[in-house]
Amino acid sequence: LSPACSDTSAPWFRMSVGARSDDAASPPRSEHNMGDEASETSHSRKRMRAMMVVGVEALAGASAGAATDAVLYGIDSYKTQLQAGALKGNKIDPRKLFKGVGTVALCGSAPAFGFFFGVYEPFKHLSRTVSAA
Repeated sequence: LSPACSDTSAPWFRMSVGARSDDAASPPRSEHNMGDEASETSHSRKRMRAMMVVGVEALAGASAGAATDAVLYGIDSYKTQLQAGALKGNKIDPRKLFKGVGTVALCGSAPAFGFFFGVYEPFKHLSRTVSAA
């Protein structure tokens, strides 16, 4: 991550992770006042927090994608079978409607939505802070 992306004082970071009460009361320390070791520790903590935010966003996106597919898969299967003329006499077998939902939800939607939200949300907030500056 670049230093701009790992800035934990950014509003998006505090909104996503939550600021500690002592963070709000004390101004951020300048890296010029710290020793080399303290500066490296501070920088690695900032990077770790930024990576945690990306992980949280990715996990939220993966969960949302899998849940959406799990809920709507049967409706989509029914619509597809209806359009293809595969439903004879309006008999609906629920087992056939949800056949393959696990593969689609876990191998398709979860990684795709996880990647999307893991990348999109931090960049959305970063663009807001850059355009506000």
